[in-house]
Amino acid sequence: MSRDHKCVCDQLERLQPGTQVDIFLNGNVLEDLIFTNFNLDTFCATFVDVETETGTIIVLDCRDIQALRIE
Repeated sequence: MSRDHKCVCDQLERLQPGTQVDIFLNGNVLEDLIFTNFNLDTFCATFVDVETETGTIIVLDCRDIQALRIE
């Protein structure tokens, strides 16, 4: 990975699909998401919401994630 990425991107690259996480974004928290995929070429990470809006798919640029809590 290039030097212009964040450490969160490194963690997502190694994270097992199916892992439950909380994501911190600029003052907001997305809780109890299930990690499904990370695309190293686009920096897009895909998660499924199993609590707030069940079944909703969330796609985030890992460079926008401030912190990641791995549960």
